Amino acid sequence: MKIRVAVHGRFHAFHLACALQDAGVLEAVHTTYPKFIARRWLNKDISVLSEPILELRRRFAQRVTGSHAIDADIAIAFAKAVARKVTRSEADILVGWSSALLDAIAPARERGMKIVVERGSTHIDFQTRILKEAYGTYGLTAPPTDPRLIERERREYADADAICVPSRIARQSFLDAGIPETRLIVNPLGVDTAKFQAPQSRPKRDRPKVLFAGNAGIRKGLPTLLQSTSELGGRVETVVAGPIEPDFDTIKSRFENPWTRFVGALSQSELQQAFWDADIFCLPSYEEGFGMVVIEAMATGLPVVISDAVGAGDIVTPGGNGLIVSAGDVDGLASQIAILADDVERRTAMGDAARRAVESGHSWAETGARAIAAYRALLS
Repeated sequence: MKIRVAVHGRFHAFHLACALQDAGVLEAVHTTYPKFIARRWLNKDISVLSEPILELRRRFAQRVTGSHAIDADIAIAFAKAVARKVTRSEADILVGWSSALLDAIAPARERGMKIVVERGSTHIDFQTRILKEAYGTYGLTAPPTDPRLIERERREYADADAICVPSRIARQSFLDAGIPETRLIVNPLGVDTAKFQAPQSRPKRDRPKVLFAGNAGIRKGLPTLLQSTSELGGRVETVVAGPIEPDFDTIKSRFENPWTRFVGALSQSELQQAFWDADIFCLPSYEEGFGMVVIEAMATGLPVVISDAVGAGDIVTPGGNGLIVSAGDVDGLASQIAILADDVERRTAMGDAARRAVESGHSWAETGARAIAAYRALLS
């Protein structure tokens, strides 16, 4: 069995590819990343096919416009590039990221390949509806999703042999949309536990530090967190790590106080340090197919407080290694954060349990092993 992975960017595709390579089943990775950059994450023996002009176009457009308006054009161009090169592939399965695979499905199938669509979030229709409702809660209009992307994803879902999602929440969104259960693969994402480790000790402080990491905006529930911690006054310090979305400034200004800091986007090493310097990790998203940052926080021994819309909740045991609240529930989130803020022993015990949970079945090798088992079942 040989697998070809196609991804318009990186996402978790490079981690998956390394696991497949280690298992001896990877044919190649096709990506928009330039080869020399892709090598930073990929094993040196992995065959890399690159469309670097597309990545340059995307990044330039995002820097100039501050939007993702070009994403559909990049997805279409990449899928056509995959379609051209897949005709020379000897793989048994083409695994491609949603919205950027459609044009390659027919030529891959002519080569006898099975098609697996990787969708890291919920069904595109479900996601669009939830975000519209979430933005409306704050009197804002959700950024429009390009209709071309929506139509492409719907067609990919229909044409693929299987759709791989990272959580039960994402799986349910596809079931609700009428996708048969037999065509769905659920494979939780992994974490590099050697890279994300717990510190020897955490700083002792009177005011516990709550860390949020991700795009600072509506989708990830940041207004809920800011309102909750504002209600707690100076009992906790809130640190927001991540780029601020353009439409979030008006919300952000409502919750400026001495106990909240916005530190911007962090590198991987800086994020590791932020985990070590925190006492609680919080991700109260309105829509989150998985939330890889949650499992990274758990790997560093942090107790997590997340919403019930976060797919990584599949590995959170409420009261054991984390706490779960309803998305958008300000009072509920405030009370759960307060529980941990007031009890350092409980935080420590839950953080230790979080690390153990991650070590039991959630490495990237184990994510790869689950994928391989699903691929073999698909071929048989």
